[in-house]
Amino acid sequence: MKKRGLLVWYLAIIVLVAVLIALYVIVNDQLYQNIFLALLIVVLILIALFLYYEFAHHPSVLRKKLYELEEELKEESLDFLKKKYMEVYHLYLKIPERKKSHFYPRVTAAHQLVEGQMKRHHKVEDLISRAEKATFMELCQVYTEFRKVFKELTSKSQQHYYHHYSYLKDKVERG
Repeated sequence: MKKRGLLVWYLAIIVLVAVLIALYVIVNDQLYQNIFLALLIVVLILIALFLYYEFAHHPSVLRKKLYELEEELKEESLDFLKKKYMEVYHLYLKIPERKKSHFYPRVTAAHQLVEGQMKRHHKVEDLISRAEKATFMELCQVYTEFRKVFKELTSKSQQHYYHHYSYLKDKVERG
């Protein structure tokens, strides 16, 4: 819905600029041409300010990147999440000190979630290495722990470790 609303605004601005240019060309009266030219300049300045704010203003870009990261935290792979978090963190460092307090809770929450995923990945790797050397009783404990940690991983990470999960499950079920 939001993207469609922006598209309507973009089209309205394009139509407004086109109408102002057409009126400037069509009208022969010098006074009206000056008025249309002044309006056109004002509209172009407003467009330039909007584009700067939308695409180059660090707090706006940070807000968008944080939203994207928060949406992808439950689905994407760890490498992707780390890369996205680093982008967010570098943008956070670029914003003025007085605005950092507005973003600090969201940035630290994202950091904690990415760090939690990193810990789960390390735990899974540790469990996989323990499972290779384990006896059957130890393997049952490793599988129980693996299953618990596996459920907390993102969907792409679960896909990555699924073959280990199914291998352990089959090994435990067969005895």
